Amino acid sequence: MALAKYSIAAILALTAGAAIAQAPARAPAPGAAQAATASVAAGMDIRGFRSATFGMTPAQVRAAITRDLGAGAKIEETANALQGTTAIVATVPSLDPGPGQAQVSYIFGASSKVLTNINVFWATPGVASDAERNALIAAGQQLTAYFQSQPAPVKASPGPSANGAEGVILYVAIDKKNAGVQVALNGVSPDGKNQPKTPSSLMVTYVQDADHPDVKTLRAGSF
Repeated sequence: MALAKYSIAAILALTAGAAIAQAPARAPAPGAAQAATASVAAGMDIRGFRSATFGMTPAQVRAAITRDLGAGAKIEETANALQGTTAIVATVPSLDPGPGQAQVSYIFGASSKVLTNINVFWATPGVASDAERNALIAAGQQLTAYFQSQPAPVKASPGPSANGAEGVILYVAIDKKNAGVQVALNGVSPDGKNQPKTPSSLMVTYVQDADHPDVKTLRAGSF
């Protein structure tokens, strides 16, 4: 259920020649020094997507979906036997800033059984036209600008980076709790030339622990 080839932590190490940018502190705006100082001191706080926060049970997430996406969201449950995780997938006809239909996957850990990952996903229905691809790129840039406007994370990617021949990682950040967020495009040429004849997609991924995913693993001594 992950778009990128690597974990968020690994992507931070790989982007821009293995450089990790320590995000600079932001100066408070005039007239808002007290509030801004408190916010910057706390830093970016990645808790989940809208009112669905890490650690919620499936029942709590279903209630959050209704609050955030409306009662009309189409909901289904899925399971990943290999990773031992389960998910609630909500589909809505539109979700700003992405174009068209969106899917939000709320993933529950193999051992904890609570919310550990969230993927917000938009994709073209078939081979992307230039207009469809550009709409996804524009939405990705909007999302990147949004996250960059937030209080500084502990670590952040210094800029966009290629993710294979047909993918771009636009933004990655990790907060002081080791929770992470990533904005990524697939089906998009990193250099903007010779665009692939494939569907294109945009995904925002939120993870509770960038280094330790809650997935099924083999026990020590199994082999």
